[in-house]
Amino acid sequence: MPTYRSASGSSAEDLFIELFSDTFGAEKAGYLYSQYPFSDIYQNSRFADFLIENSGRKVAIEIDDEASHNPKLISQNKFYDDLLKQNSMIYLGWDVYRWAVRQMQQQPETVKDELRVFLGQHPSFREIEDYLPTQRGKSLDGSQLELKEHQKQALAALEEMRCNFETIALLYHATGTGKTVTAVMDAKRFGKRTLFLAHTVELVDQAIFKKFCATAQPPVVDPNQNPYSFSENPTIWKVSLASTGDNPVRDYCMEHGCIRIGWDEYGESITDDMDYHVGGKTVLNAFLSRMQPGDIILSCYTAHSIDAIGVVTGEPEWHPEFEHYKRLRTVKWLVQRKNIGIAEFRLEKSLTLSTVYRLNTTVATVIEVLNKNGFSGSAPTKGTKGPYVFIIDEINRGNILKIFGELITLIEPSKRLGQSEELQAKLPYSHEAFGIPDNVYLLGTMNTADRSIALLDTALRRRFSFVEMMPDSGVLDGIEVEGISVSGLLTTLNRRIEVLFDREHTLGHAFFTPLRQSPSIETLGEIFRDKVIPLLQEYFYDDYEKICLVLGDRKRPEQQQFFEVETADLQNLFGVEPEFEINPTYRINPAAFFDAEVYRNL
Repeated sequence: MPTYRSASGSSAEDLFIELFSDTFGAEKAGYLYSQYPFSDIYQNSRFADFLIENSGRKVAIEIDDEASHNPKLISQNKFYDDLLKQNSMIYLGWDVYRWAVRQMQQQPETVKDELRVFLGQHPSFREIEDYLPTQRGKSLDGSQLELKEHQKQALAALEEMRCNFETIALLYHATGTGKTVTAVMDAKRFGKRTLFLAHTVELVDQAIFKKFCATAQPPVVDPNQNPYSFSENPTIWKVSLASTGDNPVRDYCMEHGCIRIGWDEYGESITDDMDYHVGGKTVLNAFLSRMQPGDIILSCYTAHSIDAIGVVTGEPEWHPEFEHYKRLRTVKWLVQRKNIGIAEFRLEKSLTLSTVYRLNTTVATVIEVLNKNGFSGSAPTKGTKGPYVFIIDEINRGNILKIFGELITLIEPSKRLGQSEELQAKLPYSHEAFGIPDNVYLLGTMNTADRSIALLDTALRRRFSFVEMMPDSGVLDGIEVEGISVSGLLTTLNRRIEVLFDREHTLGHAFFTPLRQSPSIETLGEIFRDKVIPLLQEYFYDDYEKICLVLGDRKRPEQQQFFEVETADLQNLFGVEPEFEINPTYRINPAAFFDAEVYRNL
């Protein structure tokens, strides 16, 4: 049974998962989506601590310390922001429940009782469909995924690869061996930090892959060894102090440990319905509400340089004693009076004139720059816990080199972010620097009936570890239809296919698994009529003589053969006897599909 952990690495959220598991069973914790992304009513990005779907309704669960509920202990803007987050979740139609950390620690049984009341004694959890692939139009939730022995072996092989720091794997073999299901089950073991992608999507061109890597990448500062005073997941802000270059406001801020901004004409109190007649609404919202103690400040000196790096230590203040720039936050400057190019932060674009905005760089990069610029003290950083699994289904049906593009080198373990040979590529449209974190795992599935592994590009073959998933007739052991062994049928068919074609085109056992629930001649006939025959026609390019050999037609009387063979009356049809050989006509015999004697003598 897997042990689930929160995606944020929060011990409080891990405690909730533990209480949830005690209440409903450890296996049910797999339905909790940790750090579920959504947008509030103003389209700001948010994360719910947990989201779960229960009886068709989405349920958000928030874990807070006591300060989050008490406006006397936090800033007014932070309190209002928390209310906006909750109201936005309710607006989305979600049920919202909140528990305090201290309550979970001191009254765990009460929390469990409340979970049973709110979610039900026998809840009906299911996977959140937004984050699951579909097969045949149906979402693959946990209740539909059943592991067979060969799939367990494949999962064990993937686990062993990861222990050896191999991050790229390919599940391969013929149609119907359960490759996609195995890939989804592999991803589910890691708390559903998963992105499922069809084979036709080009990774570099899709912002979704970039966002996926960004979610996996941001390092979390270890609070036990943190000389920086960063918060656990700090936001990084660019701030302009009055203007670029040297100026009195910049000098004051560096000397007194603060940052100051203007828009003094609006006064101390800022409300949403006020008239922003000189602009600044976005900047003020960022400075007053979104910026939090523990966030990182990069002081803009020019459009291409940073002169100081600090960490926010206080809430917004209003200082009427200043003539200008009366809004202030205290800051602990870690380095100042520097001339650090923005390229050091892996920022491709010049800094803009906007006074305050969020920067697209990482904590690890900031720490690296700090250490290069004389900051004494180095705190190790840790990535978000556990692997992030990126599944590319039916990978060989697309143009593989085009799908990967510039990523063909970046996906190598030694070229990942933070590794000794770290590489980044410039994205073709945004021109941003992009690298892949070392906890992103790429898992592909490949149907060898479409393309042999031997035909894969050599550059790609050497980067993937291959896990073969052969058809396993043993999965069908014990299934009989009117005394006919279904496992024996599949074994016979596949031996013939191997002789007449190759092992890459053998039939997968998944075609026959519906017989487990409905072991009738009608179901078996439908499988042969709708699945097996069309696939054989595709494999053998309408070479019906070989198809008949695979099906054993030559062993049975004509009325029990899947194909009726007709030889045309050529004299009557053409008026002459052609001097060349005419192929016979093969017609499907519908009655054969539902005759048990056909399968006994197959």
